[in-house]
Amino acid sequence: MKILSFRRFLIENEDRLEFIKKANPHIDRSHDPTSFHLLQQNWKPGDDKISSTNSHGVVHFIANHMDPSHNKKNTQWLVNKYKKKQFRLEDHPRIHSAISGFETHKHKFEGPYRDLNHYHHISDVEDAIAPHIHAPPTMSHKQQKKMEKGGADLIHSENGVTVHRINTKEAACHYGAGTKWCTAAHHNNMFDDYHKEGPLYVVHTPARHDHAHAQDRFGTSNSGKGGKYQFHFESHQFMDEKDREVNLHNMSKVYPELKNVNEWKPAHIKHARSIHDLHLLHPEHKERLFDIMATDEDPHEEHAYDKKIELAEHSSKHAMMMLRHKEYLTTPLKHAMTTHYEVAKHMIHDEEPSVRSHIVSQHPSLAHHFLNDPDEHVKRRANNSHKYHQGLQAIEDAKSLINKGKK
Repeated sequence: MKILSFRRFLIENEDRLEFIKKANPHIDRSHDPTSFHLLQQNWKPGDDKISSTNSHGVVHFIANHMDPSHNKKNTQWLVNKYKKKQFRLEDHPRIHSAISGFETHKHKFEGPYRDLNHYHHISDVEDAIAPHIHAPPTMSHKQQKKMEKGGADLIHSENGVTVHRINTKEAACHYGAGTKWCTAAHHNNMFDDYHKEGPLYVVHTPARHDHAHAQDRFGTSNSGKGGKYQFHFESHQFMDEKDREVNLHNMSKVYPELKNVNEWKPAHIKHARSIHDLHLLHPEHKERLFDIMATDEDPHEEHAYDKKIELAEHSSKHAMMMLRHKEYLTTPLKHAMTTHYEVAKHMIHDEEPSVRSHIVSQHPSLAHHFLNDPDEHVKRRANNSHKYHQGLQAIEDAKSLINKGKK
């Protein structure tokens, strides 16, 4: 009789997805800025609440949109790769295609290559099935003409490094041919989704033999060998041909020409979404970039918003700049701004009780402004803090008198 391990027993006797969710209660989605929108679209009444780390929605999305197997046997492998930031939820057409191809053709492979767990990256799976699947359809003559007519603009060319701004789906497919980018896919193409958020760029680089030995210099094994990359600042995505993330800062060391692209210089940047990534390209312009972030009116994108809160907490200068745009201040942002005494003094009449309470906690010397606050919680906290502050002041005064007496 076959004896099952306890782990296998649980998997086979408990719902597989529930087991995966319990094994992965928290999944970091910081690399996947569009994930919240996708999870919202697929949320149904009765589902778990979507949060920044809650795994339940992610597990179900991967199972339903990426794993073609009826018993979801590949979901755990896919969840593990997602946790390692190897793909985003928006890549689901590409991932589903790769796993479907693997299930169809794995009988042609030898030994361990028939087991999905043998593969370390989704691109390894795609490489394995590539010889067994048909090539994607080539661009029609009509599509070629449309692409050539304003489909892309060459915005920079220097020492073999070229940068094209992509304007149409046809151009995205043409310039992205041979890559794993969802913007170059012939089915479920995501170009329009990206383009409405901001410009999409395709970068071609020549081989730089002086750097070819630097393994993982960009975060991939293509270091200095030349190749094709896709940049999209609004979603913080800088990807190589296999849709693997590259390190923009390290890449600019090998290809300093990237610093000379006019559209990527701080003077042309208007929104906070691009600040963090442009700082990697232009560290010498950090203050200018932070000024832009502080005065950005609508940084709703999650990554940029988190950066703005961090900036408010650590820079009184920029927190004061943010104060000039009160209509765009959120509660977490206000809390971060009250860290600074001079900024907090300008916020004592804020309409939110939690902000006033935060000021009292951060700066007891300002508590006297809230002794008759309309909110009972703020009032009680202010009175306690004021008494405590008066006590400390009395002690300091007594020490001062003693020191004067000794003199």
